[in-house]
Amino acid sequence: MKSKYDKFFSKLVAGVFIAGTVFAPVTSLEAQAEGETTPPIETPVPAPTLDSLGITVSVTNNVAKNDLVLVKGLKAKDIVNIYASDGTTLLAEATAKSAGSLEIKLKDQLEDVNKKITVTVTRDEVVSEKKEIAYNPEVKTVSPAKDKIKVVNNVGKDIVTVSGVKDKSVVNVYDADKETLLGTAKAKGTKAEIKLKTNLPDLEQGKTSSVWVSVTNENSLESDKTEQVYNAEVKTVSPAKDKIKVVNNVGKDIVTVSGVKDKSVVNVYDADKETLLGTAKAKGTKAEIKLKTNLPDLEQGKTSSVWVSATNENSLESDKTDKEYGAENKTVKPDASAIEVYNNVGKDVVTVSGVKAKSVVNVYDADGETLLGTAKAKNTGKVEVKLKTALPELAQGATSKIYVSITNENSLESDKTDKEYGAENKTVKPDASAIKVYNNVGKDVVTVSGVKAKSVVNVYDADGETLLGTAKAKNTGKVEVKLKTALPELAQGATSKIYVSIINENSRESDKTEQVYNAEVKTDAPVKDNIKVVNNVGKDVVIVKKVKAKSVVNVYDADGETLLGTAKAKNAGTITVKLKTNLPDLEQGKTSTVWVSVTNENSLESNKVEKVYDAEIKTDAPVKENITVNSVKDKSVVTVSGVVEKEIVKVYDEDDNLIGQAKAKNAGKVEVKLKTKVTGTIQVSLTKENCLESDLVSKSVSN
Repeated sequence: MKSKYDKFFSKLVAGVFIAGTVFAPVTSLEAQAEGETTPPIETPVPAPTLDSLGITVSVTNNVAKNDLVLVKGLKAKDIVNIYASDGTTLLAEATAKSAGSLEIKLKDQLEDVNKKITVTVTRDEVVSEKKEIAYNPEVKTVSPAKDKIKVVNNVGKDIVTVSGVKDKSVVNVYDADKETLLGTAKAKGTKAEIKLKTNLPDLEQGKTSSVWVSVTNENSLESDKTEQVYNAEVKTVSPAKDKIKVVNNVGKDIVTVSGVKDKSVVNVYDADKETLLGTAKAKGTKAEIKLKTNLPDLEQGKTSSVWVSATNENSLESDKTDKEYGAENKTVKPDASAIEVYNNVGKDVVTVSGVKAKSVVNVYDADGETLLGTAKAKNTGKVEVKLKTALPELAQGATSKIYVSITNENSLESDKTDKEYGAENKTVKPDASAIKVYNNVGKDVVTVSGVKAKSVVNVYDADGETLLGTAKAKNTGKVEVKLKTALPELAQGATSKIYVSIINENSRESDKTEQVYNAEVKTDAPVKDNIKVVNNVGKDVVIVKKVKAKSVVNVYDADGETLLGTAKAKNAGTITVKLKTNLPDLEQGKTSTVWVSVTNENSLESNKVEKVYDAEIKTDAPVKENITVNSVKDKSVVTVSGVVEKEIVKVYDEDDNLIGQAKAKNAGKVEVKLKTKVTGTIQVSLTKENCLESDLVSKSVSN
């Protein structure tokens, strides 16, 4: 019997592959003799070929991307190994996930020399024979034809166009050294436009150079380079001198150039041919250049020059053409006879005649340098300059001068013309006879006659400095000045003075005129006999006769200070003062006094006059015989005869309770209808209008 080791070794030998040979199993004689079942002894079997397995392989040799190996006829889980041409260097290994084809991307590019690979497939742990697969070399693109290459040597971005190429091909443009890449682009359709990132080198006019152009089709190598010659950039023709016009303005200077191409750029240089003064792009065949840097100032009669160039689109700047120009125009100075000076008290004004529209007139002080005012002419003719700085004040009769210049449009300022002027006008002071002073109790007023329209009248206090009031004349004639500050109070019979001045329009204030005025007028005290005090039971009244219209009458208490009432007379004559505070009650037969004053319009209050008055009047008691009482059923009627109109009859019970009253409509008899029937004794009183109630009179009532 064999050991376990022998059996293991026999099985191990059965699974050994020798150099691609498969061993078929053979039964051991010893095992048969011993009656044992042993593993068969394997005999060599040739490895399967890819062809026998029905497997085909193809290679795609790409340019600049992964090469591909396509294996067809695989079963699921077949393992594909790809080796280099030496048969040992493994390039890739892949396992088929399903039956069919398997495309394998090689990480490394295939070599260019042997142009073959070796492939094996392992199926069910059996490795096939290695099979060599040949592949084609990478394709090289055909060089572009010279006549299909066009070089545009622009002043800006240079462009090369190549036609007759395949869509999406890459076109490269190299410098004359064939190495320096100037630009690249991908073809759209059969044409590629390459905008060079690095411009072509500058060439002298008439000289040529060359570029080299290659094409690289998709999955192809770059073609050989084709040379193409190109010319120097185009240079613009210089502008003609007679087409250049220089306008040397005082403000913005302008140069115009005609006969140029549309969109050409025109440059203007200073006399040094280097300093750029301005630039503009032509519209149509003409360019207007507003110079950013003005032309230098020239003395009158002198000349200088500018240099002008043109640059057409995609062309070099032309040579520069010189153009002569003259100095700026200078305005003619104004004639003194055309200048008028108005030395006003307010805004001073200077007028200049014969000035051109849009010209500027300047007015200077006597020093010829200090600018007093300026104005611009809207139309040709006279210009009025309102001076911002007033002319200096001059003594009456003195003179001074100003200087005036004119600056016409697009011209220099003229020389200055001097013009003499006199002092401001001084108003004539008012005559004292034209001044009236109204020293009122209320607003004081001063009137001045013979004043010119728009003149201002000022009234000053006795010190000649403190302004009391002012007014402006609307029309020529009398002016009324209502003083804002009242005249000082004066003792009766005393006087004081004011000072009055006038300021005519555009004139200085006159000297001041003195005018004397009297103290305020005091009202005459009322005559005692013209005063009557009516001491009513209701509202008390004081009546004063011979009072002037608009006069105010005041009534004071016995102390002479407490105001009891006041009234204003609407018309001249008698005035009644209804006292707001009634007169104090007096015992019958007693007297007291009030004090009365009068204040006429625009006058002081008069002295107070004392007036005695009696106590309120008490009505006489009724005569007992004039009282009768009649009873009807449960009510009584009291009749009192001998009463006067509006007299009131009151009936009281014996306990002094009022039980009825009535008012006489007419003189004669009054009936008082009581609500109940009375017995015993009643009491009766009388009260005349504006009188106190009488004493009570008792009357017995029979049953």
